[in-house]
Amino acid sequence: MSLTGPSRTIVVEPVVVPDRAPAPAREPAAPPRPAPTPAPEREPVRT
Repeated sequence: MSLTGPSRTIVVEPVVVPDRAPAPAREPAAPPRPAPTPAPEREPVRT
């Protein structure tokens, strides 16, 4: 595959990232609910 026309160079500006940006104040995440436990199987009643 050949590209026609002048070659283009993509210049990426360096992005300055602060060491630790303060997290936005949000409500604390709710604790995950435990998975519902299956109902215990009942033994058949013998008559």
